[in-house]
Amino acid sequence: MPTKSSSDRAPAAEAGDKPSSAKSSTAVKKRTAATSKSRASTSSSRSRTATKTNGAGRGKLVIVESPAKARTIGRYLGSGYTVKASMGHVRDLPKSTLGVAVDADFAPTYLVPRDKAKLIKELKESVQSAREVYLATDPDREGEAIAWHLVQATDASAKPVHRVVFHEITPEAISQAIAHPREIDANMFDAQQARRVLDRLVGYGVSPLLWKKVKRGLSAGRVQTAALRIVVEREREVLAFIPEEYWSLDAELAKRVDQAPRKSDTFRAALHRVAGKKPELKTEADTLAVQRGLEGAAYRVASVSKREAQRRPSAPFTTSTLQQEASRKLGYQVRRTMQIAQELYEGIDLGPDGTQGLITYMRTDSTNIAVSAQHAARDVIAARFGADYVPERPPVYARKAKGAQEAHEAIRPTSPHRTPESVKPHLSAQQFRVYQLVWQRFIASQMRPALLDQTTVDVAAGQPDQLKSSEQVPYLFRATGSVVTFPGFMAVYQAGRDDGDEADELEKGALPPLAAGEDLDLLRLIPEQHFTQPPPRFSEAALVKALEEQGIGRPSTYAPTIATLQARGYVAVEEKKLAPTELGFVVNDLLVEHFPRIFDVGFTSQMEEELDEIAAGERAWVPTMHEFYGPFTETLSNAERTMERVRLKDEPSGEDCEKCGQPMVIKLGRYGKFLACSGFPECRNARPLLQRVGVVCPQCGEGEIVERRSKKGRAFFGCERYPACDFVSWNRPVAMPCPQCGSPYMVETGRRGQVRCPTCGHESAGLAKAG
Repeated sequence: MPTKSSSDRAPAAEAGDKPSSAKSSTAVKKRTAATSKSRASTSSSRSRTATKTNGAGRGKLVIVESPAKARTIGRYLGSGYTVKASMGHVRDLPKSTLGVAVDADFAPTYLVPRDKAKLIKELKESVQSAREVYLATDPDREGEAIAWHLVQATDASAKPVHRVVFHEITPEAISQAIAHPREIDANMFDAQQARRVLDRLVGYGVSPLLWKKVKRGLSAGRVQTAALRIVVEREREVLAFIPEEYWSLDAELAKRVDQAPRKSDTFRAALHRVAGKKPELKTEADTLAVQRGLEGAAYRVASVSKREAQRRPSAPFTTSTLQQEASRKLGYQVRRTMQIAQELYEGIDLGPDGTQGLITYMRTDSTNIAVSAQHAARDVIAARFGADYVPERPPVYARKAKGAQEAHEAIRPTSPHRTPESVKPHLSAQQFRVYQLVWQRFIASQMRPALLDQTTVDVAAGQPDQLKSSEQVPYLFRATGSVVTFPGFMAVYQAGRDDGDEADELEKGALPPLAAGEDLDLLRLIPEQHFTQPPPRFSEAALVKALEEQGIGRPSTYAPTIATLQARGYVAVEEKKLAPTELGFVVNDLLVEHFPRIFDVGFTSQMEEELDEIAAGERAWVPTMHEFYGPFTETLSNAERTMERVRLKDEPSGEDCEKCGQPMVIKLGRYGKFLACSGFPECRNARPLLQRVGVVCPQCGEGEIVERRSKKGRAFFGCERYPACDFVSWNRPVAMPCPQCGSPYMVETGRRGQVRCPTCGHESAGLAKAG
């Protein structure tokens, strides 16, 4: 039975609608008030460690969401406690109907799904035989809602019910949580219920309209459609972009030495000024004119300036920054990153040390760090690197994301003393990489900044008599270099970069020692042609960053939102970038045209802020629904009258049907594109659409390597002649011979620009794209 993963936690219409009963938060407040009276009689029996109880009806029941978490916590609490898993949500809105009584202040009707009926019966029996019930669901709004639904579904209100919250799964954190329970937070529940109802109203209102006007099986949602709009608008920027030519001119220079100059005596300087003005080298002719002016020129150091600079560490991970960095450095998809992080959070068997949660809660937008964790990190830093690497005071990081909340901690190791090397034998390869990333980022965030010496050298160029006065210099070249004088946090970690980010100054290295007035030798002039580049398409990580910056969605929604866009066929992944499909363009344009306010990025962000206000007790959820629903129904009614039906054109494949001879076309189905005969329904021939990667199969030498999907949806690569040839690879083959052993192909490693030979293991930085 599946556990609750990041993909299960999506809000209603964004990734499926979730079920439970129709009691309002007022009932929550009444019940929890009654519960608090019973605490006085039971508080004396609580302790920070588990105690054994005897007799039916005298034990303590703890309910969590996943079996892995249940096993870990069960080991910590001991025989006095019974720990059960709810397997995620236990109730939801019905799938067949709206499930929201709009005329009755949007009262929702919750049901227990059929596949949860047996589980709920077992949980009811456990509740009835327990003396007290502890609800230990996740420490966010969705976890709060699951706790509330558990009370309703199991009839637990007759028992003393305690809500316990923890951000890491360690013996100390669990015992502290059990010793200090609280009531269910009615405001947090209201905020989650408001999100659920809001997304159901949008999804069940707009999705059927898409079915009528475009095709069945489509969906729309507040966050989902706003995310699609961002992807589509970026793609239109790319398509509309017109490259402009420009040129650069560099001079490779060398110090004057007695022998042939060594590499350390040479450096490269870029043309910086022509007659005191910024050079405009738009064409090759412009560049050649400057080169002619430099014929016979002398080169002399005009000035040397040095300064010390600091480079500060990045903040510890939030959900979005972990997803981004795992994509940049490890090549992991957002959803996979969250699955691995959940495994590390819920607990890993460390042999003699028992089962331990290795990282704190992984759905957070906070950069706060517990004081105890900071002290532990400082101890580790001093022991491994020395006292010079420990800052005077622990750093404090401010959040920049719109709508960020500071209730949780950042993602960090539960014990900084537990190094990646010490736990590596107990982790899978992917778990180790993610844990290492979290540990390094956290430790680096608590270290001193790096110190750099930055040098800027201006080189005057011109005829010798023109260099006598600095005011008459016709050409000025500039070179910069940086040297690390104290590595600080960089001894542990450096953040990755996205496509389009500026190059790191440190990659230029150090300049040779130079002094003003020093004459230099010209080795060569280097003219280079360039073209302006369009804005890059979004990778999954870059889209997460954009969603966070614009306040769209929250940590628990990023991964399921992207997964839904791909599952609906609105976007496709091309070279690890998200590209909208024809269907994505059509759906986006229809929704933006007919629902300009609902699917506006600003409006979606505003709704997230209002949900935050509900969670903080600053706004009531029912009036918020009324404010939204009136204009929404009017817009929906207009769209039903005015939206025209769109017919998607089948894409020619260039192949003929082997059964009837008619052309095969590319169609879009539930599981992506496939080939079908254009003679349908007379001819029903269909087969998968094979994505070729441009590499001949190294095993049989006859077929081409094609991209396929496993039953779990993971991409892999195999021979198109399967089952006649069973060649398979998880890594994408690249048409690039190995320079070491001569293998006809190499494979991508998942690290940017890196390929590896599958035969000898040689790695290369030059990624040649397949044909």
